[in-house]
Amino acid sequence: MSDHTYDIGQQVSVPRGLDVVPGVVEGVYGGEGRSEQVVVRIGLEGEESETITVPARILDRARKIKEDHRPGAWLTAYQYEQALAATLATILQSLEVEFRQVRQPVPPDQGVDVAFITPEKIVVVEAKYLTRETLGGEKYLDRLAEHVNRADAEGSGSLSGLLVTNAKVSPRLTSQARRARNMGNSLWVARWAPGDPEGELVDTVRQALTFKVER
Repeated sequence: MSDHTYDIGQQVSVPRGLDVVPGVVEGVYGGEGRSEQVVVRIGLEGEESETITVPARILDRARKIKEDHRPGAWLTAYQYEQALAATLATILQSLEVEFRQVRQPVPPDQGVDVAFITPEKIVVVEAKYLTRETLGGEKYLDRLAEHVNRADAEGSGSLSGLLVTNAKVSPRLTSQARRARNMGNSLWVARWAPGDPEGELVDTVRQALTFKVER
């Protein structure tokens, strides 16, 4: 249930896209707790104002996120995938690589969210958005490896798998990816979140594109 009382005229923070925006309470109705709804007028700079109705518990969470000052904190797994795909496309453009983007190239349970097809390489990407601090489960990389190995049955190295997460990557997972590359499997892990510098992700993408199997 909501842990805060909302009054008409009160300034609040409201989820919008990958962040939160300011708004003003114009009305409150419903019972206390989860059923309470808050009518809020929002308007970003340069935009006309808009009135929306938001559950009070959502405003509670947005207020806490705003207090944390974490860019992109209001994020769902789907929004993370969208933001990551757009960022990867921008990186490929900056590297002057021709590519074609394919969203969800395989069924959702196969561990691939987006693929980038270039003249020399196909990079399949799994985006893993977590609320916990560290990504340490080998199962995510194992699943991606299965897809890469199945698609690149000849072991030509024409396919690279990239696992990207907003969480800290555990040393164990980094070592697992390194061992896979030593065995000729182009698997990579990187951390990225909206608002982060893109240096690590750019370096990882560049390596995934240029990886060659040692014969």
